[in-house]
Order: sequence, then structure tokens, then C-alpha cells
Amino acid sequence: MFKLVLTALTLVLLCSLCANSYADNELGKAIYDKSCQTCHNPNTAPLMLAPAAHNLEDWKLRFENAEVLAKKNPKEYPNALAVLIASVKNGKGTMVAGGMCQDQSTPDKQCTDADYAATINFMSNK
Repeated sequence: MFKLVLTALTLVLLCSLCANSYADNELGKAIYDKSCQTCHNPNTAPLMLAPAAHNLEDWKLRFENAEVLAKKNPKEYPNALAVLIASVKNGKGTMVAGGMCQDQSTPDKQCTDADYAATINFMSNK
């Protein structure tokens, strides 16, 4: 009986994680489509000196550099994703602060850290 309950709980947890991952991916795609694709699409990203969406090599390099900075400043940046979110919020290179991110679901239409994370995760995966 215990194994059956444990198996059921495990399946519920896995389904929950998959649903959250799907929702985050959909959010990331929606924000990318509205606010990020002009500069991060594979055709224009090299001109903008931006990592191209879904280019694993571009994003691997960004995450590696961000991880180095996070290790140097652990109080400010708990992980590499926090470094990348800070880059978006502050602006980097030709990207303006906030990265032109707009979330229609928020009253002021400003993206949250969770919005930025979902969008970065969407762009950095295939």
C-alpha cells in the first residue's frame, strides 16, 4: 500500500512540474514574440551582438560567463540566471533597460523577474 501511495504522489509531482514547465515555456514564448524577437531572432541577433534565440552555443557562453560573475558575487547573484535577469533589467550593449519587455497581464505592463526568467529559458532552449 505504501508503495502505491508513494508512486501516486510521485506521478502527481511529476505532472505538476511538467505543467509548470509548459506554462513557463508558453509565457517565455509570448514575451519573446512580443518584445524580444526583433533583436534575438537568428537573422538579426549577430548584427545586434545578441545571443540568438534557440542557439545553444550562444546561450551556453552567456550562461558560463554569468556563472563566473555569480560565483564572484554570490550575495548579489545566487545563480547565473540571476545575472542574466540583471543584465536585461539594467540593459546591456544595444539592449535598453528592461529589454523592451512588456507583460500584458500586469497593470503597469512591466515584466517581472519570473517573466524574464521564462523568456531567457525559452530563448536558451531548443
